[in-house]
Amino acid sequence: IAEAENMYILEPSRNLGIGKMLMVEFEIWAKSKNANTLRVVATVQNTKGIEFYRQNGFNDLDLTLEKKI
Repeated sequence: IAEAENMYILEPSRNLGIGKMLMVEFEIWAKSKNANTLRVVATVQNTKGIEFYRQNGFNDLDLTLEKKI
């Protein structure tokens, strides 16, 4: 499994295909390391990020719930 962590595109650079290029390169790199699964984690509030990942072929896997005490 190859996991992408902390990917962020600054606002002025969004919607230019940079994120898509990063995901393509991430997949190429992961394949070169013999990974057969890609993983990303996004906070539930990151609706734009979640939609981006879904549009790039990622599927929902887990839901983690927390309660602050």
